[in-house]
Amino acid sequence: MPQPNAAIYYVPEGYSTKGDQLMGINVASEGMVRAMAMHGGVDRLYAFCESPQAGAVFGDAVRAWRPGLATDWISTADVEKVGPLGTLFLPGPGLSAYGWMRRRAGGGAFSLCGVTHTTATPVALDALTDLLVAPIEPWDALVCTSRAVRSMVSSVLEEQLSYLESRFGRVSLVRPQLPIIPLGVDTAAFNFTEEDRQTAREALGAAPEDVVLLFAGRLSPTSKAHPVPLFLAAARAAARSSRLLRLVLSGWFTDARVEGAYREAAEMICPDVHVSISDGRSAPARRNAWASADIFISPVDNIQESFGLSPLEAMAAGLPVIASEWNGYRDTVRHLVDGMLVRSWAPPPGKGAELARGYGARVTSYEAYVGMSSQCTAIDVQDLTDAISALADDPGRRAQMGEAGRRRAREEFDWARIIPQYQELWLELGARRLRAAPTASRPAPYPGRPDPFSAFASYPSAFLQPETRVRVGLTSPAMIEVLLTSPLIAFAAQALPSGDALKSMVATVESAPTTIAALLRSPGASDCEASWRGLGWLAKYGFLRLET
Repeated sequence: MPQPNAAIYYVPEGYSTKGDQLMGINVASEGMVRAMAMHGGVDRLYAFCESPQAGAVFGDAVRAWRPGLATDWISTADVEKVGPLGTLFLPGPGLSAYGWMRRRAGGGAFSLCGVTHTTATPVALDALTDLLVAPIEPWDALVCTSRAVRSMVSSVLEEQLSYLESRFGRVSLVRPQLPIIPLGVDTAAFNFTEEDRQTAREALGAAPEDVVLLFAGRLSPTSKAHPVPLFLAAARAAARSSRLLRLVLSGWFTDARVEGAYREAAEMICPDVHVSISDGRSAPARRNAWASADIFISPVDNIQESFGLSPLEAMAAGLPVIASEWNGYRDTVRHLVDGMLVRSWAPPPGKGAELARGYGARVTSYEAYVGMSSQCTAIDVQDLTDAISALADDPGRRAQMGEAGRRRAREEFDWARIIPQYQELWLELGARRLRAAPTASRPAPYPGRPDPFSAFASYPSAFLQPETRVRVGLTSPAMIEVLLTSPLIAFAAQALPSGDALKSMVATVESAPTTIAALLRSPGASDCEASWRGLGWLAKYGFLRLET
């Protein structure tokens, strides 16, 4: 039996890990496509994209991972072609726009499957609140990557429902399914030999007895993890340890000012810890950072973070993980098994209304909103110090925890384990869809993107009608091809009949004036949307003359 497949919404830059602004969503999205190619068990992958150029990039990327695997692309203008695949996969929470798009083919034509990444941006939050007012169906799903994320999404939906009921009374609204499926990791990519480790540590200047702590991720005090608690804990642990502690920050800065602040804070707070910064956008530099490390640390304190791929990568690399007890980290890192979780503290619900007010009024930027929230969130520095100290002087415990994490990463979080969970979900959504009433598949318009000749019907002085009389105009038919290829007009060619069809329509009228109805019944013509638009175009440039 063939494995379930899906069309994958694809924008090249959203799936690239080679830019200056490397983000977790890029890593996860690229990983999903690669994993479908390697572990999906399908004979062809489909991109749902806006241009053939994007489709070609998709094909090149897939074949780089799995040579010989066939690819195809479906234009976003041909949404009905997704139907035979059963599912449209979206690398984000924005199901609503595609629910409206799907209406052209019918709400039951296929399922939508999105996935959460950060949920704090205005775009993500608007996408969540739109779920209750868009044509979302019970056979659609928004995959939540952790229990914490599902709780957050449910909270936002409840608030939106409360508003809608206060406005419209008791309403019955459809929600998508909210299954929990974690992000995946290519565990094989984090297999390092002893030679890899020795080379990386020599490049770092680390002696065999030195303990290398690694933080991997965006180096941002406002939208990732504030560095000062880490510097404080590292300094205190270094004072307790008989070993030299080295801290590698593998990531990238938003600008030189932030980089300078990091370096200054490290020098001031933990001068006895050798702090080095590695460019996390460089694949070789990232690999060396992972290979050199003894302990991975991620004291994330930010609502921007929702799941966290880096602890999984650390587990795949066989490193013990010290992480904040925060968001999805609680679903991946087992305390005292794969590493240690450090307590996090935040103000109680209701104490951030002023932050929300500024954010909603666009007075507070996204960066400031998440940054100010994180400034009020505490990662227990004493816990963090104790965790570093406990592992720094105990290589046996480090090895035990690292091996436990490696097994867990392979058995539960490798993409080879995650893709089947998506495919099982797609089967379940398809079964829900097939059980739905046939009326769910009736095509319907998208009110927010209307037929221009319907929504703006009050604009023209008259409409083309079947009884409208048509006679030949003054412009020579030889000009048709000239105009169609002109930069002034060529952009509209896709909305018009072919040049030959347009010439045929003019030739029919040249023999004798007639009505639109008779013209559209003539050989070579047809009563379709494109022909009606073609008549308007021919009249626009004087090839035809219209009369009441």
